[in-house]
Amino acid sequence: MPVALWVLLFVAIVPYLLAGLGGYMKIKQLGHLDNRHPRYKRNQRQVLQRVS
Repeated sequence: MPVALWVLLFVAIVPYLLAGLGGYMKIKQLGHLDNRHPRYKRNQRQVLQRVS
């Protein structure tokens, strides 16, 4: 029974860890996190990639 509880605890924590890692990587890639206009920032990055 204790093994099952540890597995449930691990499975409950993994999404939060992945969300934190995703936020960190997005900030590392884009420079900052823009929650107000996320699509604008993504499109701006794609335009810059096409130009260069």
